[in-house]
Amino acid sequence: MQLIGFYLLSKNIPAMVDFYTKVLRAEATGEGNHIVINLPGGKGGFPIWDNGEVSDVINERAVLWFSVDNVDDEYNILLNMNARILEPPANTPWGARAMVFCDPDGNRVSFITPN
Repeated sequence: MQLIGFYLLSKNIPAMVDFYTKVLRAEATGEGNHIVINLPGGKGGFPIWDNGEVSDVINERAVLWFSVDNVDDEYNILLNMNARILEPPANTPWGARAMVFCDPDGNRVSFITPN
């Protein structure tokens, strides 16, 4: 078995695309109800899609994890964007510095910098 990726379902494609292109310094491709967020340097990406059946229920069991160079720098950027911070930067027991925040749809996102 191999993980081939993930996608986000959203009723608010413009806000989600704006958020993820800013936070991840990514570019978006596509149009309409299916946009792909392309990570810098060709390091992958993921679609944001409105399939017409998006629920209003927020899934609090999944967290998107991204490795970043400096969690504290990213935290300051997110504060300037008025992002909802769930867990500010902190050192973890497993030897990383991490934080958790929400995207515009309430999905949890974690930025991690290994120590």
